[in-house]
Amino acid sequence: MAQDEELTRKRLDALWTNPRIQTLPLQGNSYVLLSDLHLGNKSSADDFRHNEDIMEYALHWYSSMGFKLILLGDIEELWQFDLPEIVNKYRDSIYKVICEYGDENVFRVFGNHDDMWCPPDDPIRNSPHRFGPGCEALKLGYEGQDACMMMVHGHQGNLESDKFSSLSRKPVRLFRYIEGAWIWFMKILGLYSPSRPETDIKKNYEKIMYRWAHDNHLLLICGHSHRAIFESLSYAERLQKKLNELSAEKSSLSGDNEAELKQFKSKIDDIRNAFKREKRRKMIIIPVETERNPLPCYFNTGCALYENG
Repeated sequence: MAQDEELTRKRLDALWTNPRIQTLPLQGNSYVLLSDLHLGNKSSADDFRHNEDIMEYALHWYSSMGFKLILLGDIEELWQFDLPEIVNKYRDSIYKVICEYGDENVFRVFGNHDDMWCPPDDPIRNSPHRFGPGCEALKLGYEGQDACMMMVHGHQGNLESDKFSSLSRKPVRLFRYIEGAWIWFMKILGLYSPSRPETDIKKNYEKIMYRWAHDNHLLLICGHSHRAIFESLSYAERLQKKLNELSAEKSSLSGDNEAELKQFKSKIDDIRNAFKREKRRKMIIIPVETERNPLPCYFNTGCALYENG
């Protein structure tokens, strides 16, 4: 997919300056953000089906801890499936737990795969809830101050998922009718996987989102790319940072303490293996900054499609 930086900035600028975008209060509240569940019909084309139990458990846990829930887009996979068949499969698990939060504690931002609603009722609501095209963004801020964070799904400025989304969803829906055979075939060839976003998200996606947040002096939280980013660093980058720290600390240890050296070696090996796994999964992204440490202004919620949760 092609990410147009000029279009991305234009779309994000419009959302950030839109006075109708709701601002949620930060003080006294805890929020959990989830995106990219891509709920399907539990067929072979439904990549989420393996994670139903762990997601249900996580939702229960955050609810018990008093968190409010922000659904940051692509909760349903409406490019492949119809909403009634999705609700029928997940009504007694995922939707049931979400409804337990209470309507006032659940906020939905639509993504490119769940922005086309046919029925008038939102399954995450306890009472009939008629709505239009949905909410494209939310802000967070402290009372009496300007908002300091914006949350969007992150498809803004993407040519296939934003500007030409009505054309993009047609072939996806066509492939769905052959029970995911095409996607299955692509997986066998190693050309498709929900954990390999480099196949459908341009490699400089994170840099574009980061630069917009950096230039506007605010925090931006997205989903969409399926790549988790915390404080403008990917998981692989954080592993590499930790590896460097441990290696430097190990070099300062005395050679007489064999037990401590062995413990450090074990930690380093674990982190190095985790980094290798990220590399195999093609999660080594282009850093958002190459000449200096990045500012912690861009976050990405990743996705809920990986089988290990």
